[in-house]
Parts: sequence; structure tokens; C-alpha cells
Amino acid sequence: MWNYILGSSIALIGLIVLILLIYYIASRANVSKRKKFFEELHNNLKIGDEVVFSNGIYGKIKHISEDFADIEVKSGAVVKVSRYAISDIIK
Repeated sequence: MWNYILGSSIALIGLIVLILLIYYIASRANVSKRKKFFEELHNNLKIGDEVVFSNGIYGKIKHISEDFADIEVKSGAVVKVSRYAISDIIK
């Protein structure tokens, strides 16, 4: 009887390890894909692009520096933000 319990426990642990391994591989691929997307996005920013931030604010780039960007929002106000807060360029 103990042999059956031990055998099924080992099979269950092996199945759990296999599922975790598949999850790790899938997560790693997704993270590298998103990292590449954001590297390209932040390297391709230029003045006049319409952008959206991660919190949903839309605006147009007026000035870009190494770490910051000046964004004009709809009201006409210019906001200085981290260029890494930009989550997408509106085409």
C-alpha cells in the first residue's frame, strides 16, 4: 500500500515540476518580447509623435532629452515626464 502512495506522490510532484517549467519558459519568452518592444519604442520617439502613457493620458511630444520628455496635453499644458512612462505611440 505504501508503494502505491509513494509512486503516486512522485508522479504528482513530477507533474507539478513539469507545469512550472512550462510556465517559466512561456513567461520568459513574453518578458523578452515586451522588453524588445519597449526598447524600440523609446529609441524611436521623436518630436511631434502622439503618445499615450501607462496611466492613459494622451499627448504630443514637444521636446525629448535623455531621460525626460515634454508632452503637450489637450488643454495646452506642457508636462515634463520620464520618457519611460510612455507606453505606446499613436499612429
